[in-house]
Amino acid sequence: MLPYQINGLIDDSFLLYEYTACKRDVQDTVDAFQKLGLVIHPVKSVFIATQETEFLGFLLNIILMTIRLPPTKAAHVRRTWQFLKTEMTIRETAQVIGLIVSSIPAVHFGELYYKNLEKDKVLALQTGKGNYDAPSYLSKDAKADLSWWINNVGSSFKNVVQPNPDVTLTTYPSTKGLERGGGWSGQFMGNRKLVALGVWRSKGFTSTIWS
Repeated sequence: MLPYQINGLIDDSFLLYEYTACKRDVQDTVDAFQKLGLVIHPVKSVFIATQETEFLGFLLNIILMTIRLPPTKAAHVRRTWQFLKTEMTIRETAQVIGLIVSSIPAVHFGELYYKNLEKDKVLALQTGKGNYDAPSYLSKDAKADLSWWINNVGSSFKNVVQPNPDVTLTTYPSTKGLERGGGWSGQFMGNRKLVALGVWRSKGFTSTIWS
C-alpha cells in the first residue's frame, strides 16, 4: 500500500506533495501502475514536480491555490461565442451550454451567467416539439450572458479553497411575492451575528433584523 494519497479520475492521476517527496512518490506510483499492467503515457504525463500543471482540462496553481482555464481553451471558448448567430438550432444552443458548464469549475460567478440560455433552449424545445434540429433564438438576456463570458473567461479563476460566505440568503421559489409565499431569511456573519426575515412584495420587500 502506497504511503501517500493519489487524486484521480478515471485514467488521470494527480499527486500533491513537497518537492523532494513528490519526486519520489511519482516514481513509486509509476512503478506500482506498471506492475499492475497499466501503461503510463510518456508524452501526456508530467514526471517532474511543478508548481503549476494542467489536470482534467484545468490549470492548477499550488502557489496561488487557484484553478483557471488554460489560455488555449479560454481563447477557444471566447472565439466560439463571438461568432454565434442570433438564430441557430437547439442542438447548437445545447452545445454552447455544455461548453459553458464544462468551464464553470474555473470561472468565478460563471453559474450566474447561463440560465437564460437554458430558458431559451427549453422554450425552443417546447415550440419545436422536442426536435433538437428546430431553430432556437438568442434572447436579449442570453446575449448579455454570453457577452459576460466573452469579457471574463480569459481572466477569471476560482480559488481552490473558498472562504465562508459573509451573507447567506434563502428564499422560497416564488416570483409572485407574499401572495405566493415569497418569504426569505438570511444570516449575516461579521463582528456580530445578525438574522433577517422578510417577504418579497410586488413593490419591494419588508424585513426584520435582529442580533
